[in-house]
Amino acid sequence: MVATRYSQLRSATARLAAAAAEQDLYLQKTLFPDTADKARSEYNCDELALEFNDYYIAVEHMVAAGELSAEQAEALRGLDMVLDLWSGRQNADFWRRGALHSDPRWDAVRESARNALKTMPVRDE
Repeated sequence: MVATRYSQLRSATARLAAAAAEQDLYLQKTLFPDTADKARSEYNCDELALEFNDYYIAVEHMVAAGELSAEQAEALRGLDMVLDLWSGRQNADFWRRGALHSDPRWDAVRESARNALKTMPVRDE
């Protein structure tokens, strides 16, 4: 079965809502499935936001196509705005692996993602 845009967007949002340890494990398995532990310890966590953005860019089209409601789009827009606040070189510390566990800005991301998920039920597709 091919995943729909909705399910992919929901999955990317769920990864942003996950606990730091789950995010860390996901990134290790996704980015470095066959590499040494040292390489794993040095990655950045921007992949979580990049994956979300890959699907978020279609939100307006998804609303127009009836795949998302205006309420869902608004909740996702809030998450996108939170991520945008901390983009750029001046916030490089936010995108380092350790920040997942210690930076309170990641708590804000997780809360915003959880709020978006509340509007996005799992669908049988």
